[in-house]
Amino acid sequence: MLRATHDRFDPGGKGINVSRAVAAGGHRTIAVAPLGGPEGALLARLLGEHGIEAAGVPIAGSTRINVTLVEPDGTLTKMNAVGPEITVAEAGVLMDAVQTRSATTDWIACCGSLPRGLPPQWYAELVARSHRAGARIPLGTSGAALTAALREPMWSSPTRRSLPRPSVARWRRWATP
Repeated sequence: MLRATHDRFDPGGKGINVSRAVAAGGHRTIAVAPLGGPEGALLARLLGEHGIEAAGVPIAGSTRINVTLVEPDGTLTKMNAVGPEITVAEAGVLMDAVQTRSATTDWIACCGSLPRGLPPQWYAELVARSHRAGARIPLGTSGAALTAALREPMWSSPTRRSLPRPSVARWRRWATP
């Protein structure tokens, strides 16, 4: 049995971490995220405490909670919950929320794996809509979502491991000036 010596709650996830870094640099940032259950309310509160505006999209499920254990020797063990399944209606509201925010911003960071229920083309559609609004998109994802999104110009820093084989050559052609 492991006994904790202390605990804390931090807002996290790839996109939230980008917002935390931007806010730490003294810039305004808005986190558009699906928020549900007490976990979603906690995330919104924690974002506010970090100076991040939460543009939460209500969902029926509970926002995902992940646990990181830090052992005395510094070893980290991360346990990521499966997270909620986003309905078609919630996906539409989430897309609209991002599109609304993209009308008043220069950058939209799309980061992480897609929640269950969102099709791989979801990021590609978000990128296309945001580009039409004039926003630039750095993207950090992998697998089918990355392959679909690569059809739209954006900033991406995929690793070889995150790209399916046919995509590596396509990404190199796009990324090379």
